[in-house]
Amino acid sequence: MSLGSYIYRIGDYRIEYEIEKHFNGRDIEWQAVICQCIGKGSVLDIPQSFFVDEKEYPVKVIGKKAFLGNRSLREITLPETIAYIDNWAFAQCDNLKKVIILGDNEHSMPKLGKGVFSDCALLEHICVGTAEENTFSALLGTIPSGLQADYLLTDEVAGEREWFIKWDRKLVEFLEESDEEGYTNLVLCGEEDIQRSVPGYISEKKMLKSKLCLIRLMYNEHLGEERILFEDYVRSHTKGCDSDEAWQTLLKEYGDDMRYYRLFRELGGIQEEFIDQMIIDMGDRHIEAKAYLLGLKGYASKLDVFDKFVL
Repeated sequence: MSLGSYIYRIGDYRIEYEIEKHFNGRDIEWQAVICQCIGKGSVLDIPQSFFVDEKEYPVKVIGKKAFLGNRSLREITLPETIAYIDNWAFAQCDNLKKVIILGDNEHSMPKLGKGVFSDCALLEHICVGTAEENTFSALLGTIPSGLQADYLLTDEVAGEREWFIKWDRKLVEFLEESDEEGYTNLVLCGEEDIQRSVPGYISEKKMLKSKLCLIRLMYNEHLGEERILFEDYVRSHTKGCDSDEAWQTLLKEYGDDMRYYRLFRELGGIQEEFIDQMIIDMGDRHIEAKAYLLGLKGYASKLDVFDKFVL
């Protein structure tokens, strides 16, 4: 039963919501359900309640496909009142990088429907209970479009050491999976462009594996013996190896983030004899990173030597 549909405007967004009756297991209560949110702002804070006829109704549900396909949204904050996020609520939000879900428990997610964050390729952090970015939020952010282990989003031991062990085991399983696996099924199911080559598919899969390894090595809380496997994967896919997907991932995903260049060097991913080739790969981008690489070669004036390379 619904009291009706209403509109709430905040910043550049128009939020359509309904006030619905809900049985919480003990009592009947009225709650606000966000049905659709339309706008072009990059940052949005969802209020924890709406007022209708001077009565306050808590925002408890993000409805099915409420933000589907929003290409402007980069960061969203959900209030602690949220109890359920319905199917595909944030699916295909191409530029969504950070989701903040406030609450008293830093590790407890609300209930989630299917594919809530599917095809959110840029998602980096899902912060639960706090806006602070940490290891847990970074690893949560990899799950929807990277690790493909949605069960870890709402696992009962989320945030505890056991949860990190489960995440690491899933990545180990993924690394051991054949790079060709999955291609045929995608084509048969019509989900893959038939003009896309098997080598292209394999390369993208190696880049995803590299990305997950780099993220875990950067956010290394509770990382155990799996560290060796993750480091080896990065070292075996850098410039100078048979395939350099780890290096290509560094450029594509973290081209201007110097933390990852320093990590890459610590892992042995930067060899002096290949630095010139790495700089050429950068084209006319990533000036600070170029200076860093040139510094590793011992150039006295890092930027003055750029004209030695055909960029």
